[in-house]
Amino acid sequence: MAKSLEQTVALHARLAGYAGLIPFVLPLLVLWWHPDWAAQAVAVQHAYAALILSFLGGIYWGSRSIVRVPSASG
Repeated sequence: MAKSLEQTVALHARLAGYAGLIPFVLPLLVLWWHPDWAAQAVAVQHAYAALILSFLGGIYWGSRSIVRVPSASG
């Protein structure tokens, strides 16, 4: 049975969402299996958080740098 385009897109969106959890779950698993690597796991989570915040800042900066041209009608 063939899947519709809507079902395929929903599946890919769900998989991408689950893949976004990897940077959060993987360091926790490392902490569970190798507690002596705590400093490295925390450093990975901090680096990932900084990366995400930089992308969010870029989105905000880009949305605020749009030049609005006044309309000719008024």
